[in-house]
Amino acid sequence: ALCAALLGGCEKNEAADPALLMGFSQLGSESSFRIGNTKDIEARAKERGIYTIVCDGYADGPAKAIADESYDIDPRKTDEIAALCKRLGVDAVFGTFSDLLAECLVDIADKAAKINQGIMPSPIDGPNFHFMPYETPEEALGILQKLVTTGVRSKLDIDLKSDLQILAPMRKGPLGVFELNQFLQKLMNGSAQKFKIGGTEWGAGDRVMQTTNNYDKNVFNGDVGIIFSVKKDKSAMTVFFDDKTVDYEGDEIEDLQLAYACTIHKSQGSEYPAVIVILDSSHYVMLQRNLLYTAITRAKGHVWVLSAPGAFHQAVRNNRSTRRFTRLKERLG
Repeated sequence: ALCAALLGGCEKNEAADPALLMGFSQLGSESSFRIGNTKDIEARAKERGIYTIVCDGYADGPAKAIADESYDIDPRKTDEIAALCKRLGVDAVFGTFSDLLAECLVDIADKAAKINQGIMPSPIDGPNFHFMPYETPEEALGILQKLVTTGVRSKLDIDLKSDLQILAPMRKGPLGVFELNQFLQKLMNGSAQKFKIGGTEWGAGDRVMQTTNNYDKNVFNGDVGIIFSVKKDKSAMTVFFDDKTVDYEGDEIEDLQLAYACTIHKSQGSEYPAVIVILDSSHYVMLQRNLLYTAITRAKGHVWVLSAPGAFHQAVRNNRSTRRFTRLKERLG
């Protein structure tokens, strides 16, 4: 018989962020997520002979009265619920948070869909999509500093070094990845002692990215980690990745770069609880609809778009991807 877990009991003014729902991916590809009224879903499940389990943060949650099993578990405790569902062999997960959460869940996706069609979202701001215009690069850095120090954490309780990603279309320029990483390094890891190796200053606690595939070390292009230690006298460092530590020395360090900020292109295939996208007039060559769509859909929880005058609108309108003239067809022929 099928077994379904039903989740409820989240105060409207404490609605869980969409990022927390991602924890249910631990249940495997057979799991699913739906939004609706707990009792209605449960009644329909019972009609179809489905064994129902309710996880509700409230001891007197109404759906518990007709459930086959119930647990006093806050639905935001995704790890605990995932473990329970695995143990009980749950086939599907149904979420029944407040209407406010439902609105938050679709906010980024709704705006991304409009942008992908070349339609300007109206209004641009939403519960999870935050539009912040600026006039100068200096003003943009001021906004970025406020977001990093207080703004992001007012929306999400996250580890900024691992869960926040700043994205820009280009590496160069006053608001390109190179300059942003230096600014963010001082802001987010300024107290760490720095050592200059290979033209870059490194410090314990810095967020870094592997830029090539290294099969010997089992690290690959795009892997992100945190520096554990730096030994300047030996031109060596140790980096923590998700499930391992990796030692680098000499020329191997050239395969690393600071990763507080990265290009939108480099972020493809990744997701983050919080994303800050910076669109500057100096990026005009890369202000394209497909890149903007990629950038905002990296966010699982909240996305902030910082835009110079007209930059966001230009990106929405511009459906022309940069053409690459490689003469590959002629060479293959």
